Amino acid sequence: MIFRDIEEKIVPWLKQNKIIILKGARQVGKTTILKNLQKKLVKEGNVVHYIAADLDFADPAFGDPRLFILRLDDLFGDKTGYVLIDEFQIIPNAGLFMKTVYDQRQEKYRFIVTGSSSLELTKNSEFLTGRKIEFIIRPFSFREFVRAKAVDIPDRLLDPRDGLTIRTHADLYGKRLQELFAEYLRFGGYPESVLAPTYLRATVLKELLSTYVRKDVAGFLRVENVGAFNNLVKVLSSQIGSQVNRSELANTLRINQETLNKYLDILVGTFVFYLVPPWFTNPRKEVSKMPKVYVTDPGFLLATDVAPSPVTPYALLNGHLVENAVWITLTNQLGIDSVRYWRSNAGAEIDFIATRNSTSCPIEVKFSLVKSHEPVSIRNFRHLYPGTGPAVFISKEQIEVPENGSPFILPAYLVDYLRWETLFESL
Repeated sequence: MIFRDIEEKIVPWLKQNKIIILKGARQVGKTTILKNLQKKLVKEGNVVHYIAADLDFADPAFGDPRLFILRLDDLFGDKTGYVLIDEFQIIPNAGLFMKTVYDQRQEKYRFIVTGSSSLELTKNSEFLTGRKIEFIIRPFSFREFVRAKAVDIPDRLLDPRDGLTIRTHADLYGKRLQELFAEYLRFGGYPESVLAPTYLRATVLKELLSTYVRKDVAGFLRVENVGAFNNLVKVLSSQIGSQVNRSELANTLRINQETLNKYLDILVGTFVFYLVPPWFTNPRKEVSKMPKVYVTDPGFLLATDVAPSPVTPYALLNGHLVENAVWITLTNQLGIDSVRYWRSNAGAEIDFIATRNSTSCPIEVKFSLVKSHEPVSIRNFRHLYPGTGPAVFISKEQIEVPENGSPFILPAYLVDYLRWETLFESL
């Protein structure tokens, strides 16, 4: 059983009077996490009942919250406990259903539910305002991937300001981590793919994409022009880390802007792609400018045939894929709304602006030899926004940790092993 880092964030909420919602794409491990939480709760002496809504959707108790409450009362008797519902968005009018059940029995039961579509969950969650806490479940991060593939590599986070420890870790495990990083960028972190034999991984990923399109897109979300939707997936997969021009996309796919926007909303809402907005102090400008696109798991590119099956050697990795991996790490650790990109009117660009505690740090992915000084783009950003934190360059193998100031130069294969919030602690 591979421990998921998100569980550490969920556990403190188990005793709180909130509906815990675990949401994420198909096959990212939501059910496994739910079962892990069940084992933990049972071990602590709690009464727990697990319900698979997608398997028991014909149960009449799901048609009426009053019947469901009676069912729970029969299951628990006079005891309190936890109700775990997998794929709860399958329940008709799930948000109103859960609101009614929660309001009637919040003193007796705690609820943990999972769901696959942010679009449906958002619609249902409107009824649960003030009653819920949400967690996004993603495929394995690189660190979790290594946890599954190489148990002898120490599973600890490193302070990016501690150059000696970082260099020692790189000397001991760098070559193996480079090989694993290259493998991760090819096959991604979907648990079934990670744990499958190498020769089956591409097949597993393609089947995952096929099921997603067939069930979620064509079935549940009722997209009629599946061909155009599939073409959009391939186009976005081929321009990872690039700006998304909606007008050009609509013309290329021969669909209107309204349809394009609907399809983009679906891809973001089902946790496949994410559109990163530019960094502005003025939110109105942020909304009006073009976002950059990233994929939530590298293996999705293999499923769309954009990436070939053989693993590319670490030294030859595509810089945009490395950039995508950095985005995954930053958003996992700092939060998805804490990472933007910056582009000046003259076209100068900084890959990421990470923000925490009102301080912003510029981060550039330079998968090559990096010079130990800040480029014009970052100096301009500092001039416009005084108080900017240290800059970080993501390199191929270089490690440079300044005693004062910046930039930090750190290798891509260690990005997921860095405790990023420590860069903001001394500011």
